Amino acid sequence: MSPRITRLVLPSLTLIMVLALQVSTVPGASPSPDFSISVSPSSLTIPVTSSGLVQISLTSLNSFSGKVNLTASSSPTSDPQLILGASSLTLQPRGTANTWLNITIQSSVDYTITVVGASGVLSHSATINVAWGAPHTDFMVSTNRGPLITPRSLSDTAQITVTSLHLFAGTISMTGAVNPVTANAPTVSYSPSSFPVSNWGSATTTLTIQTAALTPIQNYTILVSATGQTYAGSTTHSIALNLSIVNSGFEISANPSTFNTGTTDTDGTVIRVVSVNGFAGNVILSASVNPKAPGVYIPVTARMLPNNLTLYPNSTQDSLLIATVSGSVATSYDITVVVNDGPLVRSLVLTFWVNTAQYRGYRTLDYLSATTGTTVRLLINVLNQTSYLGPVSLHATVSPSLPNGPAISFQPPSLSLTPIGWNTTEMVVTTHSDTPLGVYIIILNESSGTMSLNPVAVILTVEVPIQFSITVSQTSFVLGAGMGIANAQLSIANLDKNPGQVAVSPSYNATALTVILWRNPSLYYVENDPLDISNGSTTILSAGLQLYGHRTSVDDCSRGAASSFQPHVLSDLNPPNSDRGAEQDGDYDTKYSDHSPARNPEIILLHPVGVLRSNYFTMGNG
Repeated sequence: MSPRITRLVLPSLTLIMVLALQVSTVPGASPSPDFSISVSPSSLTIPVTSSGLVQISLTSLNSFSGKVNLTASSSPTSDPQLILGASSLTLQPRGTANTWLNITIQSSVDYTITVVGASGVLSHSATINVAWGAPHTDFMVSTNRGPLITPRSLSDTAQITVTSLHLFAGTISMTGAVNPVTANAPTVSYSPSSFPVSNWGSATTTLTIQTAALTPIQNYTILVSATGQTYAGSTTHSIALNLSIVNSGFEISANPSTFNTGTTDTDGTVIRVVSVNGFAGNVILSASVNPKAPGVYIPVTARMLPNNLTLYPNSTQDSLLIATVSGSVATSYDITVVVNDGPLVRSLVLTFWVNTAQYRGYRTLDYLSATTGTTVRLLINVLNQTSYLGPVSLHATVSPSLPNGPAISFQPPSLSLTPIGWNTTEMVVTTHSDTPLGVYIIILNESSGTMSLNPVAVILTVEVPIQFSITVSQTSFVLGAGMGIANAQLSIANLDKNPGQVAVSPSYNATALTVILWRNPSLYYVENDPLDISNGSTTILSAGLQLYGHRTSVDDCSRGAASSFQPHVLSDLNPPNSDRGAEQDGDYDTKYSDHSPARNPEIILLHPVGVLRSNYFTMGNG
């Protein structure tokens, strides 16, 4: 072949070979990295109010590696709660990764659930078909007590709560068994023993364990069982309580066992702790308000004062349960009081009522303040619900008992009673010049053991006197003849850095006029009742004046006076006639006011132990 021909052929053959090689590589190209997503099971039935689990699996394809983000959605979208075990999974080349999807439904609706996995531009999905089923109604049983330790011859209690699960609604019946079975073994009872439980609700019964003087000192197991009708038929759930019987301990009680308070007020009761069989030791007290339902706000707080007591063999000690209401509606609340010395625990449940109107003169607990070297008084109501006519005497115990502590007496010291009605006496508290400052608890009792006292306990604070001011608005009225009515506002400001109390007492001609004081629109202020004023604050009382039969004008004299008062002066504001000779020069003895028909009735505001700041209403016939 000639050289010219050779040069022409070789390039052509080279081109043909290159084209052949390029074409032959296309069918054998490597696939792009990717991943797949699957679910198991892909369809399931879930009872209403219940949950189901679905496994989500990712598989690496073509050596895919990286993070895959997961999302889940439903159609329709209104109900299911979808919770992914992980919001993303990381795949290794040729690897797999798994997580779970929890599906909870609340309605009788079928759903389609879509699970999407995405990584960059890659996205794949899987579908789950969910059918609804009949709810697997059920309930659970719980208690507020751990292991029980009970002295023999005493009883103990535990609160047993049954809570609805998965729309359970029905009647629960309670039973109990004590093991081992021995002579004089503890016995159990429930109050109530049968009760309804609503769907999504709960109900509580009180388990009482009763022992005897001869109950063997050993350990027992109490099987608490609750039976009701669920989707599976008659169903019983049980919990076990461990009970240890010991020789000595203490018991607790409340006096009164129930009490009332206003919608924004404070009251409480006396908790008595008694040593049994020679028990001695320190006990801790606590109180908590039981919620109306799980998660519901409770506008009530409860505390114990004091929150610890020292018991001596066969002794008795008292503490106060104090409940403070902040804006509750009229309803009732249960408070659980727990007393323990560590392993030995005693508890009781008290009910108190919140009323829209509360008369402070008939409260269970009251407050009083005094300074050293003074005397203060508090009205005590004695309710006689029998035909017994007396005499009845009152006595008081003061805690802590300290040298030169407050002295308590009553005036009159003995009462002849009105049958089926209220009777009153005054408690007189006298402090010495060297009485220790601080808080004292005064517990009241009466000799017959059949009367109801209001209050039954007083919290006394011995402190330095506070400085305060009193202003009146408005101070001038014209009351028409007949049943004329006017209103004024009394502002009492605490000018001190410490909280304290002020007592307010109106002095007027009762034959021509009536004066009523209000703390708020639903709460009377009872004359001479201690009025708490926190430091730097102002308390407002409303005064309602009602005139009988005369036309009377009220002129503002605004005559300031400063004077020291013993608290008993509050009950001495009605002398027959007193000398007001100093009236012309503005120097007033405000201890007494003139109540003769020719003089002008006044409203006088007093602080029982400190400095007086007074504005006067003076009334003249018009």
